Amino acid sequence: DGPNPSVAKRLLIESEIYSLRLAQMVLPVPNHRIPVLAKIRDKYDKESTPVNENSTSTLGALATAGFMMGLLMLFVPNVRRFFTPAQQLCAVLL
Repeated sequence: DGPNPSVAKRLLIESEIYSLRLAQMVLPVPNHRIPVLAKIRDKYDKESTPVNENSTSTLGALATAGFMMGLLMLFVPNVRRFFTPAQQLCAVLL
């Protein structure tokens, strides 16, 4: 009973090790069937911090394109005029 001070002690590097990274979301899956894409992912995995189960958190081509379109819409105001108000709202919610 009472407080347990050891439960929340974490090393600073653990936030990087266990985090969901944007690069892992938009890069192809590990061991992709297209060799060029597999090489890109292998290079990222070799050069980044230890990779664990978060390596399987890829969005896929269509979702990545939508994600990038939403970011583009948010950060480049001139692009917004090409999209409907509903699409702009989706970008804001993204």
